Parts: sequence; structure tokens; C-alpha cells
Amino acid sequence: MELQEILLVLTSILALSMVLTLGYRLYLSAVRKSESSYCIAVAETINSTCSLLYNGQAVIYLPRLTVIKNGKVCGIYPTKAIGTCSGLVIRVEKSGNTCKVRR
Repeated sequence: MELQEILLVLTSILALSMVLTLGYRLYLSAVRKSESSYCIAVAETINSTCSLLYNGQAVIYLPRLTVIKNGKVCGIYPTKAIGTCSGLVIRVEKSGNTCKVRR
């Protein structure tokens, strides 16, 4: 191989690696946005359930595993409910003015 052919191959490899890196970063960004919007939707569902309940309980079935720790969904988004739980099924209980999440 001559020098020109070697430079052409190296340039092609460099361009391919840059395209793969860009694609991977776009993919990670989309996954993070998706996870964030899911956590926001779960927090809004819990808040609206707490607002609608008077004295009683409701069961929320979720499509993905969700963690609620100290009243925050995914550790970030606050809810009106207190408590810690995780799973695909979450029970929201309200008695008086206190709303709790349980598994």
C-alpha cells in the first residue's frame, strides 16, 4: 500500500468512529429524556391520585419498575405523598390530609 491509500483508510476509519460516537450520544440523550418524562408522568399520576382521594386507597399499575424514595419519584421529582416503595404496582393511601405510597 502506498501512503495515499493508507491515509485514505485511516481517514475513513476516523470518520466512521466519529459517526458512531455521534449516534451513540444521540441514543443516550433520547434514553435519558424518555426516562425523565416517564418519572414526571408517574409523579403527576401520584399527585392527581392524592388530590382525588378523600379517605381511601387507589392502586396504580405501572409499565416499568419505578422507585419512590421519601416521596420523590426516581429520587428527583417530588410528590404530595410520603413514603418509600418500588415496583410495578403502587398503592396510594390517603387518610385525613396525609397521603402515603406503599407497595
